[in-house]
Amino acid sequence: FIAMKKLYFLFAFLFAGIFAFGQIYAPEGVNMPGEWNGWTNYPQNAYYFFRTATDTVNDTVGTVSLITGLYKHHYQTKFNTLSTDGQVPAGSYEFLFTSGPKDKPWNNKWANVTVKIDTIQTYSYNGSNNNVITLNSDKYYVVNFEDNDYTDTHAIFMEFSGDTVGIRGVTQSPDTSSVQENQDVTVSINLSAVPPEEQIFVLRFTKDNWATWQTVLFTLTGDGTTATATIPGQPADTTVSYYVFSTQHDAYYNNDISTSEGWDLITVNFDNNGGKNYTYKVQKSTNVNATRNRDIMIYPNPAVDFVTITHAQGANLEITDLQGRILRHYTNLAENAHIKVYDLTPGIYLFNIQKKGKRITKKVTIK
Repeated sequence: FIAMKKLYFLFAFLFAGIFAFGQIYAPEGVNMPGEWNGWTNYPQNAYYFFRTATDTVNDTVGTVSLITGLYKHHYQTKFNTLSTDGQVPAGSYEFLFTSGPKDKPWNNKWANVTVKIDTIQTYSYNGSNNNVITLNSDKYYVVNFEDNDYTDTHAIFMEFSGDTVGIRGVTQSPDTSSVQENQDVTVSINLSAVPPEEQIFVLRFTKDNWATWQTVLFTLTGDGTTATATIPGQPADTTVSYYVFSTQHDAYYNNDISTSEGWDLITVNFDNNGGKNYTYKVQKSTNVNATRNRDIMIYPNPAVDFVTITHAQGANLEITDLQGRILRHYTNLAENAHIKVYDLTPGIYLFNIQKKGKRITKKVTIK
């Protein structure tokens, strides 16, 4: 039996009410008993996540909250493995995800997984083998468990070097009533503290009511508690909706997140304007200079993982070093092209863009 500190494991629903999915019975919720708490499986997770044998009835270890906003129900919990005053000691553990009534807390279980950190994995409903995980020392973990009714489901353990921070406000410029055609929109967020290096912030936006979408990563500014991202200019009468969320760097780049369920499963926290999303309609401009924002832009610069090239529809791109050696070549770029650069050696590169007979060269620094 492993004695544990108080664990404030917040397993929370994330959902949007306009979608109907089969769900785990909410008052029973989801528990995560295992070797880390002597396989204690306290029922009725509406009050407790899980409890150790030494807890008294009134000593709350964790709570369950219902959070509305995203596409599909998820449970979420957080814990750490700090060497001093931590919640779970580092090491390898067997465990299960479970759900059931008070008299049958083991009635439903999800199993058969050897956990790979920062990776979405499939858990077998009522599988015969316990899950196994190895937790590293002095880390913070965020666990998301997809509520897929009583069937096979997905979950992910995301690892951070520090405690994740919250999103404390979203603003945009120009404001929602003043965006003109082809005018880029800058979205700014305030954070509760400086985030750990693995926590990244993403702006996800749509121009067709989520039939399709694009994402833009935020760039930290100032003292590291603010960040900005840019939505490229759009034609008049376009309605743009967006929201902001944070995730783990490797989870963002290494998983199949092409569906809404995938995006939600890697979400640590989010701001979607209370479930309404942030929305603006692009106004027709009477200013002859309004098209100036159609100029090609490359951001962020400096970059770490990727760059976005705006207004690049149909353009060709060559990336060279300062000696002129061609390292990458792309043809027929999208309007807002996302180019991965994380595998380039840190340094200064030339991005040579050719569009409609014109050649533009921009210096980009890769960190």
